[in-house]
Amino acid sequence: MSWLSRFSLAQRALIGLISIVALVFGAIAIPQLKQQLLPTIELPMVSVLAPYQGASPDVVEKQVVEPLENSLKAVDGVEGITSTASEGNALIMATFDFGDEGTKQLVADIQQAVNRARAQLPPTVDPQVIAGSTDDIPTVVLAVTSDKDQQALADQLDRTVVPALQDIDGVGQVTVDGVQELQVSVVPDDRKLAAAGLNA
Repeated sequence: MSWLSRFSLAQRALIGLISIVALVFGAIAIPQLKQQLLPTIELPMVSVLAPYQGASPDVVEKQVVEPLENSLKAVDGVEGITSTASEGNALIMATFDFGDEGTKQLVADIQQAVNRARAQLPPTVDPQVIAGSTDDIPTVVLAVTSDKDQQALADQLDRTVVPALQDIDGVGQVTVDGVQELQVSVVPDDRKLAAAGLNA
């Protein structure tokens, strides 16, 4: 039998008192511990989103992606750059080492690099720098149903519910999703164009 076992058996009252004190302190401390189901984790990447309405992927690549890439390559700490040029939109993702202590400074440097590249971009292009983290995941998702048209319901939510939620302390962003966007396609009538002498 070890000395600790012999001491515990000899001093049963003292051991019981110590156990009760530990339980009381534990019961007091547990509710005060910070608990997070999803702790804050900063992702090791920064995205640059640059819409260019009406431009083809080739034009987006040459006029938007290339100037931004050249500017981002000069930023210290950037490990890799991945770019996607699509119809009317450019997406550039810059990655860096996970757990870098200077993440905020790196994001600021990328923002400065994007600002320097603005002079080479078309006037209508306004690139946005987005730094991702688990804090960007929606905390609360609310569903709304109504007999109204989808667009009418979305407009009403934008006028009433969205401002009320944005006024709550700690709310960063409120968006209304799920509304189908209406698109109108105009197809020329070849016969009318030919009659007007406009058909090539």
